[in-house]
Amino acid sequence: MSALRREDRLQLLLRFGYDGADFYGVPNQPHGATVQSALTARLCAAVGQRPKALCFAARTDQGVHALANYATCWFPPGTVEDDALPALLAAIEAEGDDGLVGVEARRAGFHTHARALGVGKRYRYRLAGDRPDEALALSALPRPRPGRPAPRPAPPVWRTWQVAPPLELEPMRAAAALLVGRHDFRAFASGPFGDQPTTRCVHQLSIRPAEGPQGPHLVVEILGDGFLRNMVRVIVGSLAEVGAGLRPPAQLLAPLASGQRDDAGLTAPARALTLVDLLEVEPPEGGAPWAPRIDPAA
Repeated sequence: MSALRREDRLQLLLRFGYDGADFYGVPNQPHGATVQSALTARLCAAVGQRPKALCFAARTDQGVHALANYATCWFPPGTVEDDALPALLAAIEAEGDDGLVGVEARRAGFHTHARALGVGKRYRYRLAGDRPDEALALSALPRPRPGRPAPRPAPPVWRTWQVAPPLELEPMRAAAALLVGRHDFRAFASGPFGDQPTTRCVHQLSIRPAEGPQGPHLVVEILGDGFLRNMVRVIVGSLAEVGAGLRPPAQLLAPLASGQRDDAGLTAPARALTLVDLLEVEPPEGGAPWAPRIDPAA
């Protein structure tokens, strides 16, 4: 019996989106649907066997949405003949009711791994200040729990963090500028960190006003080479405190210097955070470049 050579196996690279309110995060959980369980079921139905080494580029938390997350996996040699591969990929991409949207599947080289794709990530967060009591009550519905799903509002409200105080844009922008660059973001994340390095580089952090079904709001976009757990949400929560006048912009230098979580702001809710895409993802060998998925409404 010949040895299994990695270059002979069927390696797949997948891109897909999802509404985070439908899942309990990406990794499998004891109870409740996850992105991993949905993608595994989709691959099993199309290929007829479970994928091996299924891995994701981003392990988004419960409630966080994605326009473009990526995954890699492989199947043994002989799983499908070359002439049947297009039909197999089309079956994987077919629209379904599993909560995954815009699924794209491509064959990739055996060395392709989801965790090594791109040079960073782009996230988007939407928040709105000066909101009436009814908007605050609607947006504060409890998160669904396994076996006890809770009702949730329509997506435009669900995907925006509604806060009571008005938010001043210019102080928030001044504070955001202090966080751009390479810093130790330990204070802006959730531990424990173990041996994980906590220095990250934020390439861009912008805040702009926008209009949409949810009314006037602010859009925070952040690009970085990588993010610690809850890092984007703590940054947004800290900026919101600045916009509400609870702290001056310069005070965000204190958590960068101290590394203490208590020196940074609150953690913004997951429901308004979207993974937009990875930065500079190379297409599989011989394939066309990935089309961008920057949806202004997301």
